[in-house]
Amino acid sequence: MGVAVIGIAVVVILWGNRSSHLELQGKILKVRTLSLEPNATILAIDFRVTNTAKYPYMIRDAEVRMDTADGKTLDAATIARGDTDRLFEYYKILGPKYNQTLIQRDEIPPHKTEDRMLAVRIPASPEDVDKRKGLHLKLDEADGAVSEIAEQR
Repeated sequence: MGVAVIGIAVVVILWGNRSSHLELQGKILKVRTLSLEPNATILAIDFRVTNTAKYPYMIRDAEVRMDTADGKTLDAATIARGDTDRLFEYYKILGPKYNQTLIQRDEIPPHKTEDRMLAVRIPASPEDVDKRKGLHLKLDEADGAVSEIAEQR
């Protein structure tokens, strides 16, 4: 009888705290590329995130990694919002800027879904980017939570 009561208490506690865990769920919607040099490519990554918690998710940092076709992992350098705006103004080949650029201290409200974008520079040729195995977008929350969104290829 005591084991049943403890079991029920554990289930109730876990069920009650299910939306307290800070985590973003999402997917990468579109990746656009712009070749700058033979071994440098700009990626404009549009993605959708959902904050499943009952607390806001404040962005502390965003990182992008690319898995290449030959098994290497390359880290990308994030481009600032102002520079991203200028990229889209100057390089019309990128197309329209659909979503607001994600920056530090941006908040994803509780139980909300938002579309955002991130521009990065990756040390790879456009051909290597096209042959990639996938992209990984890692979003760090101000209090230490980490969420990762992987590209579905």
